[in-house]
Amino acid sequence: MERQEYNLIPRPSRQGKLVFISGEEALPRAMIITAAALARGEHVLLLDGGNCFDAFPIARAARRHGLSPEAMLKRLFVSRAFTCHQMSALISEKLGPELMRLGARKVVILGLLYTFCDEDVPEREACALLSKIMESLQEISQEGYSILVAEPSFQRPALRMRKLITRIPLIIPSAPHPTLSPKGRG
Repeated sequence: MERQEYNLIPRPSRQGKLVFISGEEALPRAMIITAAALARGEHVLLLDGGNCFDAFPIARAARRHGLSPEAMLKRLFVSRAFTCHQMSALISEKLGPELMRLGARKVVILGLLYTFCDEDVPEREACALLSKIMESLQEISQEGYSILVAEPSFQRPALRMRKLITRIPLIIPSAPHPTLSPKGRG
């Protein structure tokens, strides 16, 4: 498979978006998109629900493009959630105020559904929390913030996870992000 290099060319958009990507390439693509935003000087809030965030791809991208990894990473604000209750509180109560406080316009959420794998949380409660999260994300994106939710693929998701996935309005397979173009293609 041919490896693609991506330009970190600024293509700003003032319109908020809520995008879901899933699959094997969801996390690497989310890191490329995060690195591109940081390279443009933007602040990014990253919420990690699957303990899958790794700063090294961002640092490598910075070095590859002659940028300071330290300067880029100073614009990245990471918060981890280990339970669906923590993720719900982060998104529904704290995300909006933090975006305003930091002046950030971008949010990346990794492994949102991982926080819902706890079988001790009743299914009805988990579904209610996920619905609350989805409403909050839609409201925040309608205020002009761009939100990317990246879900790694689940091998044969359990029945509980399949039910939760139906609460998400749209999960699309990973595809190249429109604001990143492979080198030499504009």
